Amino acid sequence: MNQMVYLLVMTDTRTFEHELTVDAPRARVFHALTDADELKRWWITDGISEPRTGGRFRYEWKMADPSNDHVQEGTYDEVIDGERVAFPWSGPGAESHVTLSLSDSDGGTQVSLVHSGIAADDMYERYEQGWQGFLANLKSVLEAGQDDRAAMGVQTLA
Repeated sequence: MNQMVYLLVMTDTRTFEHELTVDAPRARVFHALTDADELKRWWITDGISEPRTGGRFRYEWKMADPSNDHVQEGTYDEVIDGERVAFPWSGPGAESHVTLSLSDSDGGTQVSLVHSGIAADDMYERYEQGWQGFLANLKSVLEAGQDDRAAMGVQTLA
């Protein structure tokens, strides 16, 4: 008599959510979130982006401290022009997921970020600090042309 044994592993995960309003048209913000050259202006040091569902991405960060250099790569889960971009995120301990959604807000664009599936023992605080800093930099670049990544230890290829 065969017995089947099922093992259910429960994993505690956390979700980080952040919103901000950028004084720029939604199409401009979406372009900044999906175009490789635009991403290099406010977020990544180098990389590629094929902004379509199933398109590839490769985001590279070169840091002042090379031990913090990082690469994220994969395929976009969802790209809806002017509305949303979603992609997997690899981190120590677990895979997670990032969704950036856009909506109109008083003549500007509200950017809503949800980073879900972060393992409880993962780097939640680092993700929180990073996303807040980078989204503030997106706002700064689009509104004032000011790139503040150097203050976060990110090298640019300018």
